[in-house]
Amino acid sequence: MDGIHFPIHVLLRQESWGEYKGWIAQCLEYDITSQGPSLEVAKERFEETLRTYIDLLCQGELQLGTLKRAPDEYHEQYWRAAKGSSDSLELAESTKAQGGEILLRVA
Repeated sequence: MDGIHFPIHVLLRQESWGEYKGWIAQCLEYDITSQGPSLEVAKERFEETLRTYIDLLCQGELQLGTLKRAPDEYHEQYWRAAKGSSDSLELAESTKAQGGEILLRVA
């Protein structure tokens, strides 16, 4: 097995701020987030942000222990979507980012 592998869970949700509508990608294990005008852009930006965090960790400029877990509300939304409750849209897919697997779920 090459490198270090650990799964992370990412909640993708659609939001609106006034007239702007977009998507937010929120990691659950670490409070890392990104946003974009479309689902694809939000996912791409999240992967870019995650790569930046990984680079900082590898360079010793960031310690993994300093990254806090995402707030409980995001965990609840994620697992509600995972259970397929009637008030959520479930979309689970895996994507490879720098050799790691990211599980994405839309709520």
